[in-house]
Amino acid sequence: MLIERMYNYGGIELITILPLMLLFGIALGTLTVNAHQSPTATYGIDNTPIVRLIEDQLASYYRPSFHGFVCFPSLLGGDFTDYYDYWADDAGKILTASVIVGNYTMAYEAFNFLYGIKAYGYMMPARIVQIMIHNFNNYYGNNIIMMGGCPLQLGVELFGFNYVASIESINGLGGCDYGMVMGNGSVKAVFGGVAEVVLGNFNYFLVKPIKANSITITFKPPEPIAYIYSGLRLINVINRFGEVEGNISGVASSTNDAAFGNSALFILGNISSVVISNGELTVRAHGEIKVYVAGVTVDYGSAPYIMRGLLLNDYPSDSDISTPASFGYIALGSALLGLRTNNATVLSFAKGFINFWLPIVRREINSGFFYPRSISTFLIAALLLNPNNDSIRQLALSYVESPVTLNSVKGGATGYGLTAWLISVLSSMGYNLGGVFKEYYGAQISALESFESSESPPLPIDYSIPYKAGEDLLGWLEAGLQYNDTNIVLPLLNIIFNRIIEPGANPPPFYAFFNYANTEGVPAILESISLWQAKMLNETGLTINRWRYLNVTGISVINNGSWVIINIRAHLMPPSGLLTHLELYIPFNPLNVSVSVNGIGLSQYANQSMYIPTQYYLTYMPEIPSGWFLNKTSHMLYIQYIPTPLELFNKSLINIIITITFKPKATASMMKETAVMNHIVSSTLLISILAAIILVIVIIIILGNIHGVGRRHLSAF
Repeated sequence: MLIERMYNYGGIELITILPLMLLFGIALGTLTVNAHQSPTATYGIDNTPIVRLIEDQLASYYRPSFHGFVCFPSLLGGDFTDYYDYWADDAGKILTASVIVGNYTMAYEAFNFLYGIKAYGYMMPARIVQIMIHNFNNYYGNNIIMMGGCPLQLGVELFGFNYVASIESINGLGGCDYGMVMGNGSVKAVFGGVAEVVLGNFNYFLVKPIKANSITITFKPPEPIAYIYSGLRLINVINRFGEVEGNISGVASSTNDAAFGNSALFILGNISSVVISNGELTVRAHGEIKVYVAGVTVDYGSAPYIMRGLLLNDYPSDSDISTPASFGYIALGSALLGLRTNNATVLSFAKGFINFWLPIVRREINSGFFYPRSISTFLIAALLLNPNNDSIRQLALSYVESPVTLNSVKGGATGYGLTAWLISVLSSMGYNLGGVFKEYYGAQISALESFESSESPPLPIDYSIPYKAGEDLLGWLEAGLQYNDTNIVLPLLNIIFNRIIEPGANPPPFYAFFNYANTEGVPAILESISLWQAKMLNETGLTINRWRYLNVTGISVINNGSWVIINIRAHLMPPSGLLTHLELYIPFNPLNVSVSVNGIGLSQYANQSMYIPTQYYLTYMPEIPSGWFLNKTSHMLYIQYIPTPLELFNKSLINIIITITFKPKATASMMKETAVMNHIVSSTLLISILAAIILVIVIIIILGNIHGVGRRHLSAF
């Protein structure tokens, strides 16, 4: 009976309407699919050759044996030839860039390095080094610290020797009364038969008495001030003059009146007295003492945290005890990685790091002494992780609205864009900061004009170094500027593209950035170029791989459905502008390509070898004419323009307009396929309508039969 009821309903066999129901289902499904189809394409940010190449370059710096990225690999290769080794702030920059480009393998390599080297709490050492003794202009060092000179100077090996303190006397002998003795993996400054200062495979100077069991040593400290510790507790401060006796575990003297380039001296041991007099620091101790020096503490008020970490013996023996300059990048990269991957370990680290540094940052902002790049990136990270924290919001507001911040940014330039990014984050939370944003926008334009007006820009302008333009560009793009913004974005791109040296011969070919092809420079170039290309690609359907010897002043892309027209306004840069090239990435193979400069068409090259981006000519014109070539495999359009001698030598600037025109469809067959698909869609729609009409008729029939059957059943009773 059940089966019978399944196949017979109201006198109509169900099997007879199954095809009709199936037809209706197909029609309904077709309508549903069409309703949810999106015509919008989302492009990735790693499509172009330059991004892939720079990404590979950065990845090649990773050394598994040291679990980190070597700062500047020697041309000789290997793990033991790098001079500056593994930097914490560079790891933060690599982490940030890797997350932006979506390379999570490289991101976790950078994060794991940071996770493994945190000292006390989240106080990072500046770097980890491959310790080895070397001679540097009669100074002896181990890549972390160095000593030499008269009197004996104690300093740090960063980019040359950085003077921190000197030994004026030790156990009655003057600071010049020493001789150098080389040992097995160490060097000693021997003061007669009374004391010696040992430099070895560790991050401190070991001062040892030779005959007696006590040390009396007088330093010329960074400042005539002494912070005195007993155990882990700060018990006294001597400012200029004074003496403290007792059970002392550590003494610190540091400069805290400069935002960048601070220095600090840390003395640990069984100390019995500390004296400050006449600008000198005298320490008396039983047995040997350890002397740490730091040439870049950077952060106002961070010295107490460094001292606490030293007293707890939490710093690795192969680390620079200075704090990383860009601790904000460590916070930002960790926050971005944690939020993108929802990794509990990363999120916990990021939150812990921010909570640890927050009071330091607050003191820096309140004092007016800070490094803008670090503070801006740190506050972005803090707001991303704690968007509803009113205390952090108010701190960030006070920072961006303070004229002190803008003045500090002007001194370093790279903070314009990063601070603009912070302003945009606050604006997204409902704060009215349009006036502040305009102020930074105008200040950035003024800084770039100052740079462009000088053939040899002064050092404070920073943009002579392309990676700093990259950091700036990252911030402005994240703040919402368009890819073709003429006031900021394009000038920064000109700095980057025109100051990147051509790929070198060391395979794979690497880009160099005027001696900044290291872990400090490469991440900024990678993230800014990739983000800019993504913006242009998503908005226009194509992007520019790079340009060279060209200052671009405007970019426009018009797509009317039948033709795509790209206009690039620019001027050449003689004398190196004898050869100018432009590379476009088009994700499909266009039809009917034409290229013109100032209205004059360029011919298509017979092969790609006629495009010679690695060469330019200063004394004669190349034989290869201007032209272009389309590589259909790589989807790259290469354009090369060689001006005439009249253009070159009669004008200081050669104004040009490059126009590229093509049909947006790849092939005629694609257009045919599109027409077929349109026909299919139209046919499907017609079928759907017919099916719906048939279904309505069927339902009417069914209802009619039900009604009839019901009447028959009623009449039977």
